[in-house]
Amino acid sequence: MKTFRFFFIALGLISMISFTTSCDDNRSASEQVEEAGEDMADAFRTEQEELTADLREARNEINGKLSELRADMENATEEGKDEIQKQINKLEKWGDDLDKDMDRVARSAQNGWENLKSDVRKSLDNFEDAWDDAFDS
Repeated sequence: MKTFRFFFIALGLISMISFTTSCDDNRSASEQVEEAGEDMADAFRTEQEELTADLREARNEINGKLSELRADMENATEEGKDEIQKQINKLEKWGDDLDKDMDRVARSAQNGWENLKSDVRKSLDNFEDAWDDAFDS
């Protein structure tokens, strides 16, 4: 939720900057706002990609440790096998939780992008209407 607030605050600031600098640029204000929206979408994707990479890295660590423990299980005593199995069970649960988190990030990223795109498009449309009312009348 903080990320979306940041993006919308940033969009507002960029919109204001675009509005005040549009006379100094060959691009229209609406093009500048659209570019700002694309920049924010890129930042959103970058954060999502970083989080996904962190989750994958953690999952790979778990998988590596699971492989080690399963190899250790072959040579362990019965008491040792019980302890190793407890560790395996814990790691498998953590891995399942990470898998769920990766799925949630992927779903929320898509939904978040659609919401962001829609909101930016609405802001752009409102801006263009206001621009037309103010300067093209």
